[in-house]
Amino acid sequence: MNKSQNTYYGTWWIPTKDNCQKQEFNGVLSYCGDDTPVLILYGVGFCTHFPRSFDTIHGKTYEGLLLSLFNVQEFNYMDSGESRLKAQFILEGEHIDSLEAPAYEQCVIKYPNLREWAFLQRVDISMDEKNREVLSLDIESKGCLVDFELEDDLQFTVLGQMSDHFSRYDISIEQNTILKISAGKKKCVSSFLHICSEFSNFLSLALFSGQYPNELLFMNRDDRCVKLHYKVKPSAKHVGGSIIKYEKLKERLPIILSNWHKDYSKISPIIGHLVNSFSRENEFEPTDFLIIMQAMEGYHKRFRNKNDGKDVRKFEDEINLLLEHFKDVEMLKEIDIDPHKIRITRDFYTHLYMGDEEPDIITNYEELFWLTQQCKILLVCCMLDYMGMTTEEINESCNNSPLSFVIHTIQQKKQSLE
Repeated sequence: MNKSQNTYYGTWWIPTKDNCQKQEFNGVLSYCGDDTPVLILYGVGFCTHFPRSFDTIHGKTYEGLLLSLFNVQEFNYMDSGESRLKAQFILEGEHIDSLEAPAYEQCVIKYPNLREWAFLQRVDISMDEKNREVLSLDIESKGCLVDFELEDDLQFTVLGQMSDHFSRYDISIEQNTILKISAGKKKCVSSFLHICSEFSNFLSLALFSGQYPNELLFMNRDDRCVKLHYKVKPSAKHVGGSIIKYEKLKERLPIILSNWHKDYSKISPIIGHLVNSFSRENEFEPTDFLIIMQAMEGYHKRFRNKNDGKDVRKFEDEINLLLEHFKDVEMLKEIDIDPHKIRITRDFYTHLYMGDEEPDIITNYEELFWLTQQCKILLVCCMLDYMGMTTEEINESCNNSPLSFVIHTIQQKKQSLE
């Protein structure tokens, strides 16, 4: 998650039960934010009982730093006794035996673009009576942008944060936004990671681009802080604007985020397909179109089907019902979705058979890309509806947001084809 290269030399061992004697190996751990952490152990060939994969490895650098590695898998072994292993997670600063063991009361999650969604302006520049610039700092505000109980004994807080550095010659001020999850009693790392994944997809939807954490910190009441590292995608550069507008919805955000969290396991694969599609726009293929089709069908079957007592099974009818549900959403009127064209195009790329409806099938990749964008906008409406946003709020989401550009481009493409 940290883009800088980290290399640690030290001794490493497998945690043992009942304080049994541990066997230590010399080795070196290296990792960078965009790469899988790699541990090289020396002298393993002399130990016939060394496993090929295991849940946890503990280490201590020669400088005394404690490290815990989780979900470790050997991927290269040499006859010289050197073993190379990949670790999915690294906890820097403490030894714990499992990601499932209750260990921490707080988790602070940082995103490079979270402040693009919610931001507390603490710095103000104005002019005085002599036309001189005056810099004002708000250092008293608590900085809570969102603060509510996500579930029993679990507090969800989005904070505006400011750090400053004053010297004789310079003043440096950095403003940022962080997410803090606080529990009344210790929780396991994996439970915090689950909430992190939920919010990452929420933020990705809000900014209409893939957003991932760049730092996770865990702590208890003694303020001792440890850091978790794992391979994560870099966040996409934010273009501007937000679909889920903080300023417009800040009073309703506790309800919206609670709805997102409540049955997240049901919506997770659908929003997962949508968020993954954000990073595929520069390498679009027909399978990307089919994945969005699968997500739309999944949403209808999980959340809309049988609401009126009818069991709708035909894909084209499902799209028509979704459009009927969102009949007052202006952005869908502007892009004029054709359910029939979507259905026969999906059938063609699914079965590779045109049948008697060949003239209406989209085979041009550029046209297929923009048809996919239309469907993604419909899927965004589904996500916003799932959170409990009203039609008025969904209509507002399009204004000055990344969707505005997409809709404008779709309209231009349609006019050029007419």
